[in-house]
Amino acid sequence: SKITGYMNSILSQSSGTAIIPAHNVPPADKKAIDALTARGVLVVPVGSATNFLSVNFINARSTVDQDLELLLLIKDQLLWLNLGRTKITDEGLKTIGQLTSLMSLNLEYTEIGDKGLESLLSLKELTSLNLVGTKSGDDGLAQLAQLPKLKKMFLYQTNVTALGVSEAVARLPDLRVDTGHYQL
Repeated sequence: SKITGYMNSILSQSSGTAIIPAHNVPPADKKAIDALTARGVLVVPVGSATNFLSVNFINARSTVDQDLELLLLIKDQLLWLNLGRTKITDEGLKTIGQLTSLMSLNLEYTEIGDKGLESLLSLKELTSLNLVGTKSGDDGLAQLAQLPKLKKMFLYQTNVTALGVSEAVARLPDLRVDTGHYQL
């Protein structure tokens, strides 16, 4: 689709790496997709010849931690997840930490903080993480710097400091941090 092509071009420009894993996976559980769709969640394939999925809660902002359980049923297929502006908390990140195929995660303007970010250390495929407008700070960032493939982080309107960023980049030389172009 046009949208997928557009998203692919943006993502490949930002990360410079292959977006979709070379291997494929079986199709996702249709009942799980239908249950998500019924709640207004957008579930779309990330490409025409793949069973990998992108899931976006843009029209399901009232989503709370318990609602995330449904995502476990499609965890093998789920590559890109947008939970921006939903009602999730650190507790919900325990569920997100089980979505081990995730490559891109958007948590902007949610109530999550450093404690919850520890739950994401199992996301070894994660390349992009958006924490804009969250309570995350240097402690969380130091934890996340253990993620081997992390390439891009969006950190404006957080509690992260310039020192925290420089320490993370020292551990992950490929990491690009977007702080909204203002001085921390």
